[in-house]
Amino acid sequence: MSKVPLRMCISCREMLAKTDLTRVVKSPDNKVILDEKGNKQGRGAYLCKKPECYKKAIKSNAFNRALRTKVPESILEEIRV
Repeated sequence: MSKVPLRMCISCREMLAKTDLTRVVKSPDNKVILDEKGNKQGRGAYLCKKPECYKKAIKSNAFNRALRTKVPESILEEIRV
C-alpha cells in the first residue's frame, strides 16, 4: 500500500490528494504555466477544483502570493473551474 501525496489548496487550505488539485508552477526561468501532469520543475501552487475556491483565490491574489510573482490573466482563465 503506497502513500498518496497530499498538498494544500491555496484558497481553502484543505489538504487533498495531489491528483485532485490543479497545479500552477513558476519555472526556474520565471515563466508561469499550468502544470497538467504535476511534475514540472519550479515553485508550485495548488488549487482544488471547487468554483468557490477559484473565486476566493482570485479575489485574494493567492496565486501571486504563493508563486511570488504576477500571474498572467491567460493562466488564470485556463484554470477557471
